[in-house]
Amino acid sequence: MSSRLLESSAQIRRDLATMWAAPVEVVEARRGHGNAKQTFAVLPSARRPRIVSSGPPAATAAAVRRFSHSTGILGRSARVALAAAIRTGAVGLVFRDRLALIDAGEIEAGGGTGSVIAELAEIFGTEVAIAMSVGSVRANRKPILHVVTPDGDTLGFAKLGLSPLACQLVRAEAANLRLLAGHDFEHLERPQVIHHGEWQGHELLVVTALHAPFRPRHARDMLPVRAMEELAAFGGISTQPLAESSWFGGVFTVAAETSDSSARRLEGLLQRLADHSGERSVRFGSWHGDWGPWNMVWAGERVRLWDWERFARGVPYGLDALYYSLPAEPEETQLPELRESAAKALAPFSVAPDEADLLLALYVTALTARFLPDSLTEHGAQLQPRVIALLDLLEALPATGATHRRAAAVQR
Repeated sequence: MSSRLLESSAQIRRDLATMWAAPVEVVEARRGHGNAKQTFAVLPSARRPRIVSSGPPAATAAAVRRFSHSTGILGRSARVALAAAIRTGAVGLVFRDRLALIDAGEIEAGGGTGSVIAELAEIFGTEVAIAMSVGSVRANRKPILHVVTPDGDTLGFAKLGLSPLACQLVRAEAANLRLLAGHDFEHLERPQVIHHGEWQGHELLVVTALHAPFRPRHARDMLPVRAMEELAAFGGISTQPLAESSWFGGVFTVAAETSDSSARRLEGLLQRLADHSGERSVRFGSWHGDWGPWNMVWAGERVRLWDWERFARGVPYGLDALYYSLPAEPEETQLPELRESAAKALAPFSVAPDEADLLLALYVTALTARFLPDSLTEHGAQLQPRVIALLDLLEALPATGATHRRAAAVQR
């Protein structure tokens, strides 16, 4: 069972306070607050916030209408209906909770000088409101702000890095999008950078929106093969022995530079993987790094894909397909079922079953190397059990020599 926790009301309030330069206090204001300099509507309640928005109901409605390819047709219909009810005020008596910013000092009503709302208004050259969805607790947590006009028209999206790790990822996404901006993809659409800079010591990235058609044309489990092939080919595809690749060396570096018992265990498993499979040839290309149905929509035969902070080149070919197709937490799946699913996902990319086993091991390695340093950050403690589970899975995979070692133990 997933151990993911949802962001708390207290954390959301801290985030909102951080969006102002002057000291502010965020309090509940169910029926309004006479001294409030800015108020935020909260759905479904201030104690269980899932959507927070400034401005009129149209801003809240715009946040509710957001969906991705992972949202089924019933979910889309429900969101559209709820958004319409919010916009017209039909649910005003149900969702009445507000969060109010008080003791704002230099801040004026409606956002005011020194707020990220004012910064976004300057970037877009018009009055804006913001809305954000509240999700799971993450080590790389960062507010993602849906920037809209007071009438609810989407202007773009903004990411605000509030921690060293989040700032690093926001900078990486800005660089990645600029790198990809000059390339003409046939099957893939990505956001464009509107603004990237520093605000009050935090990284701020503003990008264009990728709209989701209401009626999906493809099944949710349909793999976007051509788009993945096209992205993998960006920068060229190379083939070389696994142990000689810069990617494998980079994973070793992550383990060596992390002071933790799990890092030492990862080093041992990487050495075992190198001994068993290091001489095997592996294709390398580019990958998105977070290509799940929740980060994309189909638009005709093209894929609209966002969240490019994990994009990288020189990565084993096919890892995006595994990320998309396998369970979000593969360590919780039975090994035979996981291997079968991996082989099925990689088959459209001309990957043989024995090669699929190796790529599955490399995929688990990539996840472990990603979460290991994150698990040692302020907000990453919940990742530590997952890192251990991923290491257990990596140890059990055939490509790390598990089958050979078990056979040798039985023979002895």
